[in-house]
Amino acid sequence: MSQSTRAAGWGGRRTVKARAWAMRNLGWTCWLCGHDIGDPQDYTIDHVVPLSVDPTRAWDVTNWRPAHGRAHPHLGCSGNFGRGSRQPRRVERASRTW
Repeated sequence: MSQSTRAAGWGGRRTVKARAWAMRNLGWTCWLCGHDIGDPQDYTIDHVVPLSVDPTRAWDVTNWRPAHGRAHPHLGCSGNFGRGSRQPRRVERASRTW
């Protein structure tokens, strides 16, 4: 973990307060799929500009969007699965034909 990410302070009370603020002010519509999040346990904050690109924007509320915390394939939503294509990770399994 880089020093700037560590300095951003994700975790603990600050994150709990940020999540509560987001629930009150950003709404309950997932920005990735457009469906209602519904379950407070499934609510998470996603970043428009990923922290891997610009860790200084971790606490910039203009960079925050509400998202599903887990995958919801029945809604067409990959959830907050990381960055890049925002697609669920697929695990390739080797065949056992030996």
